[in-house]
Amino acid sequence: ELRAEFARLQRAFLDSASRDVGEVLRIIDGAGANTPAGETGMRLRTIAHGLRGAGGSYGFDAVTSTAGELEEAYLAQQPPSALREVAVLLSQAVEAARRTMETTA
Repeated sequence: ELRAEFARLQRAFLDSASRDVGEVLRIIDGAGANTPAGETGMRLRTIAHGLRGAGGSYGFDAVTSTAGELEEAYLAQQPPSALREVAVLLSQAVEAARRTMETTA
């Protein structure tokens, strides 16, 4: 019963993470040639930081490490192309975690 509940929480996390990564990509794409700043930049950082912290708690270490890379790239004021590259890797980590869950269910 606990395993089923944890698996449900994992799936809910991955659904939320997928939406969050979509938002990050929209933020980056909306910034054009500039690194996201102001409220949108802080939103990007908040999402990356949250995924960085929560991913490992749910057993998704690749999500945690890639979200950490995204947060660090943002803090280093990397250009949008670099941020987008890491955000795409984060999206792939979320989807890989989802596929792994589906094959082990």
